[in-house]
Amino acid sequence: QCDSILQDYRLICSREEWSRYEDCLSIAGRGGTNFTPVFERVEKLLEAGSIKKLKGLLYFSDGDGVYPREKPPYETAFIFPDFRFLELNIPEWVVKICLKK
Repeated sequence: QCDSILQDYRLICSREEWSRYEDCLSIAGRGGTNFTPVFERVEKLLEAGSIKKLKGLLYFSDGDGVYPREKPPYETAFIFPDFRFLELNIPEWVVKICLKK
């Protein structure tokens, strides 16, 4: 979870891990969204070997925030609550997924 700083992160590698996390999920944040701390953390985890084969990153957001200037070396999907968020200035390299119309 990230607003202007990284509030919390979990490395989830299976459906079972997601189910356990989902059961105790609480949202943390203060606004002023900057997505780059998440990408910086992922880069550090890759460099340290904590993540070996990253296929992609799923980012649940309204999409309103500061994006990294460069495309990361893995697929990145932003999952938006609905289609109206697609009107924001979102980089071309982002895969856009909307939960509802």
